[in-house]
Amino acid sequence: VIGLGKRLLEAGTQQVEMSDDEGETAGEIAACMDVVFKALSQSTMPPDEQMLWAVDAELNDEYELCGGAEVFWEHQHAPADWDTLAEKLLQRLKTFAPTRGEDRFSRDYQRDRLVDWVIMALENGGRRDEIIPLCEREAVETGSYIRLAKQLLAAGRREEAEQWIHKGINAIQNRWPGITSELRAILREIREQEEDWL
Repeated sequence: VIGLGKRLLEAGTQQVEMSDDEGETAGEIAACMDVVFKALSQSTMPPDEQMLWAVDAELNDEYELCGGAEVFWEHQHAPADWDTLAEKLLQRLKTFAPTRGEDRFSRDYQRDRLVDWVIMALENGGRRDEIIPLCEREAVETGSYIRLAKQLLAAGRREEAEQWIHKGINAIQNRWPGITSELRAILREIREQEEDWL
Protein backbone atom coordinates (compact mmCIF):
# COMPACT_ATOMS: atom_id res chain seq x y z
CA VAL A 1 0.00 0.00 0.00
CA ILE A 2 2.84 2.39 0.85
CA GLY A 3 4.57 1.71 -2.48
CA LEU A 4 1.33 2.33 -4.34
CA GLY A 5 0.76 5.45 -2.25
CA LYS A 6 4.03 6.96 -3.41
CA ARG A 7 3.18 6.27 -7.05
CA LEU A 8 -0.35 7.60 -6.54
CA LEU A 9 0.97 10.84 -5.03
CA GLU A 10 3.35 11.42 -7.96
CA ALA A 11 0.84 10.53 -10.69
CA GLY A 12 -2.01 12.19 -8.83
CA THR A 13 -0.12 15.46 -8.54
CA GLN A 14 0.44 15.47 -12.31
CA GLN A 15 -3.23 14.67 -12.89
CA VAL A 16 -4.42 17.47 -10.60
CA GLU A 17 -2.13 19.92 -12.43
CA MET A 18 -3.84 19.05 -15.73
CA SER A 19 -7.43 18.69 -14.53
CA ASP A 20 -10.02 21.45 -14.60
CA ASP A 21 -12.76 19.99 -12.42
CA GLU A 22 -13.11 22.30 -9.40
CA GLY A 23 -11.10 20.01 -7.11
CA GLU A 24 -12.96 16.74 -7.68
CA THR A 25 -9.84 14.87 -8.83
CA ALA A 26 -7.83 16.20 -5.88
CA GLY A 27 -10.59 15.10 -3.51
CA GLU A 28 -10.65 11.56 -4.89
CA ILE A 29 -6.87 11.25 -4.69
CA ALA A 30 -6.84 12.65 -1.15
CA ALA A 31 -9.41 10.01 -0.13
CA CYS A 32 -7.09 7.29 -1.44
CA MET A 33 -4.12 8.85 0.36
CA ASP A 34 -6.10 8.64 3.62
CA VAL A 35 -5.93 4.84 3.27
CA VAL A 36 -2.17 5.05 2.66
CA PHE A 37 -1.59 7.05 5.85
CA LYS A 38 -3.68 4.56 7.85
CA ALA A 39 -1.51 1.76 6.49
CA LEU A 40 1.76 3.61 7.13
CA SER A 41 1.87 3.01 10.89
CA GLN A 42 1.13 -0.69 10.28
CA SER A 43 3.89 -1.14 7.71
CA THR A 44 7.11 -3.07 8.34
CA MET A 45 9.25 0.05 7.95
CA PRO A 46 11.06 1.20 11.11
CA PRO A 47 9.15 4.01 12.90
CA ASP A 48 11.65 6.76 11.98
CA GLU A 49 11.40 5.76 8.29
CA GLN A 50 7.61 5.83 8.50
CA MET A 51 7.87 9.33 9.92
CA LEU A 52 10.26 10.42 7.18
CA TRP A 53 7.92 8.97 4.55
CA ALA A 54 5.03 11.01 5.96
CA VAL A 55 7.14 14.18 6.11
CA ASP A 56 8.29 13.73 2.49
CA ALA A 57 4.73 13.15 1.33
CA GLU A 58 3.60 16.38 2.99
CA LEU A 59 6.60 18.37 1.74
CA ASN A 60 5.91 17.23 -1.83
CA ASP A 61 2.17 17.85 -1.58
CA GLU A 62 1.23 20.99 -3.51
CA TYR A 63 -2.53 20.34 -3.69
CA GLU A 64 -3.57 19.27 -0.16
CA LEU A 65 -3.67 15.60 -1.11
CA CYS A 66 -2.13 14.56 2.21
CA GLY A 67 -4.69 15.94 4.65
CA GLY A 68 -5.14 12.39 5.96
CA ALA A 69 -1.59 12.40 7.32
CA GLU A 70 -2.92 13.57 10.68
CA VAL A 71 -4.17 9.99 11.24
CA PHE A 72 -0.54 8.86 11.18
CA TRP A 73 0.72 11.72 13.37
CA GLU A 74 -1.94 11.05 16.01
CA HIS A 75 -0.04 7.88 16.93
CA GLN A 76 2.49 8.19 19.74
CA HIS A 77 6.04 8.32 18.39
CA ALA A 78 9.02 7.71 20.65
CA PRO A 79 11.42 10.62 21.40
CA ALA A 80 14.28 8.49 20.02
CA ASP A 81 12.48 8.21 16.66
CA TRP A 82 11.85 11.97 16.61
CA ASP A 83 15.55 12.45 17.36
CA THR A 84 16.54 10.22 14.42
CA LEU A 85 14.09 12.08 12.18
CA ALA A 86 15.58 15.41 13.31
CA GLU A 87 19.07 14.22 12.33
CA LYS A 88 17.92 13.11 8.88
CA LEU A 89 16.10 16.39 8.25
CA LEU A 90 19.05 18.47 9.51
CA GLN A 91 21.31 16.61 7.06
CA ARG A 92 18.86 17.41 4.29
CA LEU A 93 18.81 21.06 5.34
CA LYS A 94 22.62 21.22 5.08
CA THR A 95 22.48 20.06 1.46
CA PHE A 96 19.30 21.96 0.55
CA ALA A 97 19.57 23.37 -2.94
CA PRO A 98 16.89 25.21 -4.93
CA THR A 99 15.42 23.65 -8.04
CA ARG A 100 16.98 25.04 -11.19
CA GLY A 101 15.11 28.10 -12.37
CA GLU A 102 13.24 28.44 -9.08
CA ASP A 103 12.70 31.99 -7.84
CA ARG A 104 13.89 33.07 -4.41
CA PHE A 105 10.42 33.22 -2.87
CA SER A 106 9.67 29.60 -3.89
CA ARG A 107 13.07 28.46 -2.65
CA ASP A 108 12.60 30.17 0.72
CA TYR A 109 9.08 28.76 1.02
CA GLN A 110 10.29 25.19 0.43
CA ARG A 111 13.16 25.63 2.86
CA ASP A 112 10.86 27.12 5.51
CA ARG A 113 8.53 24.13 5.27
CA LEU A 114 11.48 21.80 5.81
CA VAL A 115 12.67 23.86 8.79
CA ASP A 116 9.19 23.70 10.35
CA TRP A 117 9.48 19.91 10.32
CA VAL A 118 13.01 20.07 11.75
CA ILE A 119 11.71 22.22 14.61
CA MET A 120 8.89 19.78 15.34
CA ALA A 121 11.32 16.84 15.33
CA LEU A 122 13.78 18.65 17.60
CA GLU A 123 11.02 19.59 20.02
CA ASN A 124 9.58 16.09 20.21
CA GLY A 125 13.05 14.55 20.32
CA GLY A 126 13.96 16.50 23.46
CA ARG A 127 16.38 18.87 21.71
CA ARG A 128 14.59 22.16 22.35
CA ASP A 129 17.83 24.07 22.98
CA GLU A 130 18.76 23.69 19.29
CA ILE A 131 15.58 25.35 17.99
CA ILE A 132 16.33 29.05 18.58
CA PRO A 133 19.89 28.91 17.14
CA LEU A 134 18.42 27.19 14.06
CA CYS A 135 15.71 29.87 13.78
CA GLU A 136 18.35 32.61 14.05
CA ARG A 137 20.32 31.14 11.14
CA GLU A 138 17.17 30.67 9.08
CA ALA A 139 15.93 34.22 9.73
CA VAL A 140 19.05 35.54 8.04
CA GLU A 141 18.87 32.87 5.30
CA THR A 142 15.19 33.14 4.32
CA GLY A 143 13.77 36.17 6.13
CA SER A 144 11.76 34.00 8.53
CA TYR A 145 11.94 36.56 11.34
CA ILE A 146 8.35 35.98 12.45
CA ARG A 147 9.05 32.36 13.39
CA LEU A 148 12.18 33.43 15.32
CA ALA A 149 10.34 36.21 17.18
CA LYS A 150 7.59 33.80 18.23
CA GLN A 151 10.10 31.20 19.42
CA LEU A 152 11.98 33.81 21.47
CA LEU A 153 8.77 35.14 23.01
CA ALA A 154 7.64 31.60 23.87
CA ALA A 155 10.99 31.10 25.61
CA GLY A 156 10.50 34.31 27.62
CA ARG A 157 13.30 36.13 25.82
CA ARG A 158 11.38 39.31 25.03
CA GLU A 159 14.36 41.65 24.69
CA GLU A 160 16.04 39.41 22.12
CA ALA A 161 12.74 39.05 20.27
CA GLU A 162 12.52 42.85 19.97
CA GLN A 163 16.09 43.07 18.67
CA TRP A 164 15.39 40.46 16.00
CA ILE A 165 12.10 42.14 15.05
CA HIS A 166 13.96 45.39 14.40
CA LYS A 167 16.66 43.53 12.44
CA GLY A 168 13.96 41.84 10.40
CA ILE A 169 12.11 45.07 9.62
CA ASN A 170 15.35 46.71 8.46
CA ALA A 171 16.37 43.68 6.39
CA ILE A 172 13.14 42.91 4.54
CA GLN A 173 10.86 45.97 4.60
CA ASN A 174 11.52 46.75 0.92
CA ARG A 175 11.14 43.15 -0.25
CA TRP A 176 8.29 41.74 1.86
CA PRO A 177 5.98 44.43 3.26
CA GLY A 178 3.48 41.81 4.46
CA ILE A 179 6.03 40.12 6.71
CA THR A 180 7.24 43.53 7.89
CA SER A 181 3.67 44.44 8.84
CA GLU A 182 3.31 41.22 10.84
CA LEU A 183 6.59 41.91 12.65
CA ARG A 184 5.28 45.37 13.59
CA ALA A 185 2.07 43.76 14.87
CA ILE A 186 4.10 41.44 17.12
CA LEU A 187 6.04 44.45 18.41
CA ARG A 188 2.78 46.28 19.10
CA GLU A 189 1.50 43.26 21.09
CA ILE A 190 4.68 43.33 23.18
CA ARG A 191 4.12 47.02 23.94
CA GLU A 192 0.49 46.33 24.87
CA GLN A 193 1.56 43.61 27.29
CA GLU A 194 4.02 46.06 28.84
CA GLU A 195 1.23 48.68 28.97
CA ASP A 196 3.52 50.99 27.04
CA TRP A 197 0.62 52.81 25.40
CA LEU A 198 2.68 55.50 23.72
